[in-house]
Amino acid sequence: MNGSRRLRISLLAVTTAALLGTGMTPVIAAQGDRPAPAITPSRVESLIKSNARALAGTCSGGCGHGLADAGRTLSAMGGGTTPDPEPGGQVFTDSDNWSIPDGDGRYVYSNVTVSGVSGSAPAGLRVSVDIKHTYRGDLKVQLVAPDGDVWTLKNTSAYDSADDVIGTYTVNASSAPASGTWQLRVTDVYLGDTGYVDSWSLTF
Repeated sequence: MNGSRRLRISLLAVTTAALLGTGMTPVIAAQGDRPAPAITPSRVESLIKSNARALAGTCSGGCGHGLADAGRTLSAMGGGTTPDPEPGGQVFTDSDNWSIPDGDGRYVYSNVTVSGVSGSAPAGLRVSVDIKHTYRGDLKVQLVAPDGDVWTLKNTSAYDSADDVIGTYTVNASSAPASGTWQLRVTDVYLGDTGYVDSWSLTF
């Protein structure tokens, strides 16, 4: 067709195990029917990276670009349909700022009151946190359920000198009731750097 080869990129062949930025090369399968001039290996790589999903938590040595998202990348490339949005749910947020005591082991508590959700919390409870701090390795971050169950979202690390704790953690909270007062509990175990809880939320 006017000498142009056509190519359809099937991003289902992108290896889910490949965390971008680790040096592994994403695998792309060719199946015919998209103009080849617009699709080069470098463009595909760029689109995969820019449409990757962020990893929850922190990674030793960095998390690279995250997890490849086939649907988003194919949509950005102009093929297929717009991917479905993330599963919906009720979101409960505390946007108040809470200062974290510096290095004395005391906790700061930020509360979110959940109402109108019956039964137990989900096995895939999403906890999004935005904590501003000048040395995030100082911090231990925990989620406390209404019945007192505790999950550690992030532990301390003397070697993690980066700023801020920003991310979404997934917790199996099915042993706890959904409704009630949930707490984000944060402590700073080393002196010298300071910060505060900016906001956090729960998605049921």
